[in-house]
Amino acid sequence: MQDEPEDLSLPADERTTRLSFWSFVEQKKQIGEIVMQTGSEFTSKAEMT
Repeated sequence: MQDEPEDLSLPADERTTRLSFWSFVEQKKQIGEIVMQTGSEFTSKAEMT
């Protein structure tokens, strides 16, 4: 999951959306569908082979 603290200045729906996104990313990382790279970029394993 993300290392940054939750930004409480954002509206609740935006915080929920971001939390859902990072949960989705973490799930995909655990099953090996994505590999995190520098910054906010990520690549599917299929693209790496």
